[in-house]
Amino acid sequence: TLGRKIAAEAEAHYKQVSMHSFGGAIHFAASLQMAAAIPNAYPVESEENYNPLRTDLMKEPFKTDEKMNYILSENKPGLGIELDWNKVKKYEI
Repeated sequence: TLGRKIAAEAEAHYKQVSMHSFGGAIHFAASLQMAAAIPNAYPVESEENYNPLRTDLMKEPFKTDEKMNYILSENKPGLGIELDWNKVKKYEI
């Protein structure tokens, strides 16, 4: 992917890469997975404000440890999240 190419170029120049995620649950999950997949990842920048498109759409919330490090699932396919489609319908336009 283009993101991995950018990360590789940054790594070749001894630079870190930080994902910035201020969107919904799917975008945030993709940002976490990308950060986990590259060796030169810097912490993902995100918001902690109430954002129902990030917190209300999933069957289970994102997991963190006591230092707010996100813990990714090793057992779930894809981005490691499951959407609650009944809640998604609430936000359909």
